[in-house]
Amino acid sequence: MPSGRKAFDGYDPKRDVLLDAKDWDDWPPLDRDFGIRSVLEDARRSSDVAKQAGRKLEWHVPTEAKKQQLDKIFDKNHDIDITVVVTPKIN
Repeated sequence: MPSGRKAFDGYDPKRDVLLDAKDWDDWPPLDRDFGIRSVLEDARRSSDVAKQAGRKLEWHVPTEAKKQQLDKIFDKNHDIDITVVVTPKIN
């Protein structure tokens, strides 16, 4: 969904949810400040656009470990409204 500010990877009209796939295994390194800052910047921008569009937003990541890392970051930043979903890669 192009918004002029952010392109999302998909949209589920049945659930009215914007979808953004994050093909992250080792990147960004969420144990480092610059990695967390990078994620927060992207998350805030994406979350703000979704809110302005009146839509929910899901980030799809390949592993449970990455989901847990992101959930921990988002739990500390209440302005970000993103549901993180594990969607394993298909090889």
